[in-house]
Amino acid sequence: MRHFLSIIAVVALVVGCEEPKVVSNSPEAKAAIREAANKPTGELTKADLEKGKELHVRGKKLTDVSALAGLTQLKTLNLGFNELTDLSCLAGLKQLKELDLRSNQLTDVSALEGLRQLETLDLGFNQLTDVSALAGLKQLKELDLGNNNLTDKQLTYLGGA
Repeated sequence: MRHFLSIIAVVALVVGCEEPKVVSNSPEAKAAIREAANKPTGELTKADLEKGKELHVRGKKLTDVSALAGLTQLKTLNLGFNELTDLSCLAGLKQLKELDLRSNQLTDVSALEGLRQLETLDLGFNQLTDVSALAGLKQLKELDLGNNNLTDKQLTYLGGA
């Protein structure tokens, strides 16, 4: 968890988001941000972060990803196996093609309805009861909704059952 909170802290400071409650400056966090920004050395700027195409932060017991809102050019984001409940900060990541939110504590996915470039979305093992907000995601090729609290009626919004 320290590792991911460090990532949030670094992103928050560079992008100008609110500073998270726990701030750390671990080398691992800096390395993950640098990898996403494709900048191994030098000062990280907002422009550098906007160049980042991929970020993988799985299994860190993360509860807040608001600092990621500035990574607007991300194509792949893996936040699986955390403890997320709020996705509103991801609504501006319009370039995302792959999003992994497997095994979190999600009950609402309405923040994802504007992510029209999504091709792969993993929402398995959450607490979803309503996925109607996903109906407009016409580019989706892979969608995992397994192990949620969905009914056949809910799946009709997606053209299923």
